[in-house]
Amino acid sequence: PSEKVLHDAKSIIKGLDKLGITLKGPLFDVKLASQVLTAGIEGMDHSLRSLLERHVPPNSILHNESIHDVVLLHSLKASLSKELAESQLTVTARLEFDCIRATAEMEKNGFLLDGKRLETGRMKFAKRKEALEHDLRIELGEISLNSRQEVIDALSARGITLTNIKDDTLLEHIHDHPCVKFLYEHKNITRTISTIDKLLTHMDRETGRVHPQYEQIGAPTGRFSCSKPNVQSTPKGSFRACFIAPPGHKLVIADYSQIELRVLAEITQDERMMAAFRKGEDLHKLTASVITGIPLEEVTAKERQAAKAVNFGLIYGMGLKGLRNYAYSKYEVTMSLEQAYRFIQRYFDFYKGVNEWQRNTTQGNIKETRTILGRRRLWTDIPKVTELLNSPIQGTAADIIKEALVMLMKEIDDDDCKLVGCVHDEIILETPECMAEQAAIVLTHAMKHAGSKYLMSIPVLVDVRIANNWSEK
Repeated sequence: PSEKVLHDAKSIIKGLDKLGITLKGPLFDVKLASQVLTAGIEGMDHSLRSLLERHVPPNSILHNESIHDVVLLHSLKASLSKELAESQLTVTARLEFDCIRATAEMEKNGFLLDGKRLETGRMKFAKRKEALEHDLRIELGEISLNSRQEVIDALSARGITLTNIKDDTLLEHIHDHPCVKFLYEHKNITRTISTIDKLLTHMDRETGRVHPQYEQIGAPTGRFSCSKPNVQSTPKGSFRACFIAPPGHKLVIADYSQIELRVLAEITQDERMMAAFRKGEDLHKLTASVITGIPLEEVTAKERQAAKAVNFGLIYGMGLKGLRNYAYSKYEVTMSLEQAYRFIQRYFDFYKGVNEWQRNTTQGNIKETRTILGRRRLWTDIPKVTELLNSPIQGTAADIIKEALVMLMKEIDDDDCKLVGCVHDEIILETPECMAEQAAIVLTHAMKHAGSKYLMSIPVLVDVRIANNWSEK
């Protein structure tokens, strides 16, 4: 039952597990503690030696080569604990420590892939890429699409002046000429093929599983990041059909309904937004009615999709061009700058609490933000407006999903029910088919309970599905 003081506890837990040793009792991870304290500051070294040099006062022990760094872990813990308490980050650090075992389980269990389906999909994308390259050669001539300058020069010769070929720039000119749309699609397909290649490269040929590496504080907001491979970047739709349950098993997949909008409502206490959630209204349809002036019952699916882009885009203070580009890239909604301006004006006239919170958050020389839990993000330079608005919301959503993982691990038996993935607001279990219904109940309860600890003014909704593959959610 004693507390274990470690550096990079996740790796140690996994290493001991291979030896048949289970590490019990509470954990204190000095690496995670340091990351909690310095979230947002770039270039920080969280190695054990670096932490000792920064946090443990110089003395003869530090310079005694016969004494290993591990001997000083308790001194390091004492120093970090003091700083966490002074910065009011003790609760945040404890959440991170409690989440370590869930993170280790996800990495250990891995996610089963349908390798043949992946390879078939790759061939399909490769054919489309070849077709696009053929069309682009007709439009732009025999140039290298990998050469930024050659592409810019070829576009310029056709009257399209660009300074770069980044996604946002291409989106601004997507309707100027067919070749711009071809270029944009070509870039996206190239990335998709690269994602498939990485999945196939990291797939264990014996088990058919990928075992991604999860970084608990992978972003300054507190969100997980994922690598080798990055399953979090897996596009929705048929692509996810390649992530499957083994024979006789099911995937139990649950995600929060509009969690970041609910967090926004909780933080801003916007009366209209809170009222909509309490009534169980469709917030996207409500926003569509507000920004278009169309009666709620007459809102079409297309108008709702545009409002969805506005709801999620304006959470983080996007401007006209940002909203227009986001709407097209994320939701395939075409929006003029005039429409974007009108939508933004009507949105903030209606959601006055959101408008007031955004103004207050971005005024003055602000160098830190906090989540509802108290997680902190720091800036050493002048922060971007989008980052100031993003961090408390995305960070609170990250706190909620980690709380859910902690609660879930107390309820499931890993011999039968395995935690195989976590993607932002979604948790994925793999369980024998006969246990799927019960696993769905347990997962839903854990996620709702976790959410209700943070969102006290509005209900928390969880959508759960029992599936054969990830795309069925």
